[in-house]
Amino acid sequence: MRHFSLLLVSFGLLACQSDSDDGFSTSGNTTVNPDSLTGSNDGESNGGSSSENEVNPVISGMDGAFVDDGNGMMLEMHVYVEDPQDDLLNGWLEVDYQWNDQSDSGQMDIDGESVLVETGELTFLIPDVDETSPYEVFVTVYDEQGNPSEQSSVEVLPAE
Repeated sequence: MRHFSLLLVSFGLLACQSDSDDGFSTSGNTTVNPDSLTGSNDGESNGGSSSENEVNPVISGMDGAFVDDGNGMMLEMHVYVEDPQDDLLNGWLEVDYQWNDQSDSGQMDIDGESVLVETGELTFLIPDVDETSPYEVFVTVYDEQGNPSEQSSVEVLPAE
């Protein structure tokens, strides 16, 4: 009687190897659904596939303030971010902002200069703002791999 040991190949094929040195052979047209396997490393007890969002940055909050740097008024923005991969540096921000009946948008590199990086926080400036108008600022954070966060927004009110 021959003894066979089963081997699951990463492509979802099932192969058998006998105790002799005859090599591997496929087991026919049977396929394996990876979702039905147990022992998953994603922490789910049902063995399901892991969520795509496990690698995406998550914005947990934002705030901003009007500041005068001596050359004019600007908004200093703070974005509080959780990033499972810890790879925000070399990523980028998409920033959209509105005031009165106007709007502007842009992209900023998370490089430690244009956007400062601290643990759990990104800080950037929006120059030349109207200090008498409220601003609504929308931010999406992209990590180094291009994984986006959900868009978050905050309204920044002028000092009274």
